Amino acid sequence: MNTRWLCLRPPEQLDDEERRALQRVLDEDPPLATAHALMQRFRQVVRERDASGLDRWLEDAAASELPPFVGFTRGIAVDREAVVAALTHPWSTGLVEGHVHKIKLLKRQALRVMITDKLK
Repeated sequence: MNTRWLCLRPPEQLDDEERRALQRVLDEDPPLATAHALMQRFRQVVRERDASGLDRWLEDAAASELPPFVGFTRGIAVDREAVVAALTHPWSTGLVEGHVHKIKLLKRQALRVMITDKLK
């Protein structure tokens, strides 16, 4: 079984054999177990939109001394207001961002076509 896959899947989506395999891996690797627990807690904070839980999670993630989590906490700290707003407000700019992404993709494709035509 792929360890990365086991670690990244939500536990409720794993079958019994996968849960046992994941537990064996986590028992053998304490830093990975810490990272897995932090990731599951972060998922819960986002799923429950728990801004107060975010503060506790940030403290624990920074204290873990695991570089990916420490870096992530720094990034959140830089834009903390936006993160808290995302957890506490019911609206999102996701739809608009999706359209902006599509427009930029089309623009890049058009530029490639123009450049290719000029090089011919």
